Amino acid sequence: MNIMERIKANRGRLLTLRFVKKDGSMRYMRCLYGINRGLSGRGLKYVPEERGLLPVYDIDVKGYRMINLGSVEINHIENFEYSLSGEKI
Repeated sequence: MNIMERIKANRGRLLTLRFVKKDGSMRYMRCLYGINRGLSGRGLKYVPEERGLLPVYDIDVKGYRMINLGSVEINHIENFEYSLSGEKI
């Protein structure tokens, strides 16, 4: 099971992702996947998954962000930590 499948299977649960930002710096983010509150209803003009992006709600910033799945190194779902290969650590 890859990262995207694992995150989709745990929709609405707390995620902690470690990824590399575009500027090369490391970032940790506490977020939720599959949250729809506060949206305008217009939707996006593209499908994020086709571009390797993951739309999430950032809990700390209180806003929506797009994560490049190719830059995710480690993710935590609930109390389990998974490496890039999808194995529990």
